[in-house]
Amino acid sequence: AQETSGQKRCGLVTAGHVVSVGQYCYDKDFNPFGICSSRIVSTGNAEASFIPCGYLDEFNINNYIGGSSSSVLSTTTNKPGEGTYVNKYGATTKRTGGYIQDIDCTVLSGDKTATFSDMTLVKCTADGGDSGVVYGYPEKMGKNYLIYSKADNVLKALNLKRY
Repeated sequence: AQETSGQKRCGLVTAGHVVSVGQYCYDKDFNPFGICSSRIVSTGNAEASFIPCGYLDEFNINNYIGGSSSSVLSTTTNKPGEGTYVNKYGATTKRTGGYIQDIDCTVLSGDKTATFSDMTLVKCTADGGDSGVVYGYPEKMGKNYLIYSKADNVLKALNLKRY
């Protein structure tokens, strides 16, 4: 993603509960690659953080999913409907996917301090550490379901665009 105003830095978006503003974000080898500059974790329709990358000379940003040049993140967004199969790449369960169960789901945050609306519910294999743009797991449904913020909602809330 890229900021639409200000410095127009490129970076990545992850779930808001993963990193707070001012905190470093680390790669899989625990090397820092960026510092969170914006975060949304209160009531609304997006739960996400933005981490501008590239402050280290050796770090190069790309749009590869899971590091594979054969899996490139698109520059456009879609709004798939219920019953649509979607892919997920998580740190714990890696590449999995599942079917959208609900495209207008409302969820209460794990600490019960915020309500998020217009979220998407997917039935798929997921586990702790898969968050990324995923909000969490509905308590009553277990780890076979996950909830995520829609890309357009995240981009608008954080003043970002895909590039």
